[in-house]
Amino acid sequence: MTMRNSPESLDQRLMQLWRQAALKAEPLPSQAALSELLGASRPSVREALVRLEQRGLVSSHAGSGTFPNPAALGQSMRLNESYEFSEMLREAGLEPTVEIIESGWTTLTGADAALLQEKAGGPAFRTVKRWLVDGAPIMVAVDVVPGSSRADLDVDPKLSVFEIVELLRGTRIEWEMTTVRARTADAHDKKYLGLARSEPVLGLRMVGVNLRGTPLYVARETHLQSVVEYSIIRSVPQRP
Repeated sequence: MTMRNSPESLDQRLMQLWRQAALKAEPLPSQAALSELLGASRPSVREALVRLEQRGLVSSHAGSGTFPNPAALGQSMRLNESYEFSEMLREAGLEPTVEIIESGWTTLTGADAALLQEKAGGPAFRTVKRWLVDGAPIMVAVDVVPGSSRADLDVDPKLSVFEIVELLRGTRIEWEMTTVRARTADAHDKKYLGLARSEPVLGLRMVGVNLRGTPLYVARETHLQSVVEYSIIRSVPQRP
């Protein structure tokens, strides 16, 4: 059970206040007021506000206050944020379902081995998952996690790639290095996304790394762009 003072719970409750302020284009309450409203310590509130600023959702100005970014209200599918795709779709007002198309142990190909700094031919756990909205495919993801010391382990393919990494490698993902490429759907895309013809798709290739920079998984996602729009929010450095 999530505790009331956990970062996840605090962030969720702060986001509710952020949304209210953004809708009115008004500054957020002071840190002291937020601390009382949220039932959290001021240091915890200050850290939560820093996380919002890193996401491009607020801008803090000494002596003036913390201002929400009203334009962010319409930016649901954020390419510069990493969390479960199902949650991103729900925030966009859609209810997704997830299908596991393929899963199991395989051997690393040369391309994946190079990205993961592993030897080609070594064992890796591979999943192919498809996300659907109203029964129609919207995205397919192919995740590959090397696990030479745990190749005999029975892995639940329903786990997220982050959970599989922790299971097989005993460490956490801290960053994703992402390459974005708009392209035309190929035979692989048509097969998994049920496309009758070639059409534009958005391709993402992600390599997840831990605090030491060790590559721990490679993921390739293909997104249809006809259902939701994808966006990026970038903070603009202010001149003194």
